[in-house]
Amino acid sequence: MSTRRFFRWTTRPTKQGMVFLFILACVFGASFIQRVNLLVLIFSLSSALLGVGLWVQDRMLRGVKLRRTAPRQVEAGDGFNVTLEASKEFGPAIWATCVVESLEPRVPTFAPEAPLPVVREGDSGKGNYRARLPKRGRYRFASPWLVTQFPFGFFERRRAPVAVEGDLEITVTPRMGTILRPFWPMATSGAESPRLSAAVQSRQFEELAGLRPYRTGDNPRHIHWRTTARRGETIIKEFHRAGGVEGLLVVEAWRPARTRDVADQTVERLLSFAATFLRDRCRQTSAQMTVLLVGETTRLHTGIASQGLLAVCLEDLAVMQASPDADWSRSARETLGQAMFQGGTLLASTRPQPEATAALSAYVTRGMAGSPLVVDVSEESFGETFTMEAP
Repeated sequence: MSTRRFFRWTTRPTKQGMVFLFILACVFGASFIQRVNLLVLIFSLSSALLGVGLWVQDRMLRGVKLRRTAPRQVEAGDGFNVTLEASKEFGPAIWATCVVESLEPRVPTFAPEAPLPVVREGDSGKGNYRARLPKRGRYRFASPWLVTQFPFGFFERRRAPVAVEGDLEITVTPRMGTILRPFWPMATSGAESPRLSAAVQSRQFEELAGLRPYRTGDNPRHIHWRTTARRGETIIKEFHRAGGVEGLLVVEAWRPARTRDVADQTVERLLSFAATFLRDRCRQTSAQMTVLLVGETTRLHTGIASQGLLAVCLEDLAVMQASPDADWSRSARETLGQAMFQGGTLLASTRPQPEATAALSAYVTRGMAGSPLVVDVSEESFGETFTMEAP
């Protein structure tokens, strides 16, 4: 949460204002040519009317403070709602005013307007809008504008609010689709695998993963009474089963040096597949897993398959960029060391499969990974494995 302050304003005539100014200029010219006092009087009164309108706009848009509430993370292509709460600290009430938003980096299709209700001094009112962002990435809300044509509609006045609080960034994660066939051994947790011995299964235990609102069918014994009393709604403790055999997911965003445009499409398929796989994995199992993301930078995440791990991985997938220098085997040696992954290894890469398979085979030969599987998203047959259509 932070506060940003701005001191900007602009004024421009509307179409009606342009017509009015043209008529006013004609009256002014005729008053000098014809020397008619009545025309001079009409011109003076009309000019005073314009001045009053501009003065009202200036006073009305002063002393406005905004608070933005937006989701921190959304999926590419999905609609989301943003709420803007305006409070009037001083001056006359706000009438017929809306808030115009934009993003950094700039998105040409993103220019939503949120109409505000009448807000008087000392009061507040809320406006909202619904938007959609087609491309993944991390965006920052730019300086919003308070826009009004009140009271006469001859001029449009834009002024930045006194302060903007609340959410300033939004992360757009890769578009998720549907995996058409299961992947063994990563598709099931260690607890569900028939290969696990009874000794391994006996060491499993449940760990507290977080709190969430009560849903029908939840065990009443898991109610967190202290939080329930504080929030005024039933909150329960959510558990994940830990201790399963750990698996390794490697996502390698590699691209040729001279074919960036074609490679970008393949990289987007790779990241969408990785996001979908992680979503399904975290829904179906609760075993330990390690996620290695290799592109322009390398990111490593380890933990229980849960919504928390999914959210962290999606944050990195949203801003992940492909690189000709991406090499997952080198990154694995630097970040994983001698770690063992007997729960299986899944390598999803844009690199041609023979090269990726050779690197993974060498990794398995050293006994550091078991049950390897390579997914080459650049192949045409990848369409039989994954589709961007939602289930």
